[in-house]
Amino acid sequence: MPAAADPTPPPQDGPTTSAASAGRTGARLLTCEEVAEQLRVRATWVAAAARRGELPSRKVGRYRRFTQADVDAYVEQVARAAADPLAISARSYARHARNRRAGR
Repeated sequence: MPAAADPTPPPQDGPTTSAASAGRTGARLLTCEEVAEQLRVRATWVAAAARRGELPSRKVGRYRRFTQADVDAYVEQVARAAADPLAISARSYARHARNRRAGR
């Protein structure tokens, strides 16, 4: 008689989170390095974008973590903004205005 399959899934690599902090989905959280690899940028840029609020993230202890859904939404947002050159953010406009006043 064959043995019954174990119903528990194998453990995932990397950190996971509680249901509350991952939007109650139990989604695997990504590190800055993993997100940087996906976006083909440096991990320091990812961390800075998260601190600025451009890239949604969660703090887990002293570390920043990202969900795949948030990274995908960010990529979609950037793609939409690139497709519409007239759609600039208020932050970009304010930066541009400051630079013009400063003569840069």
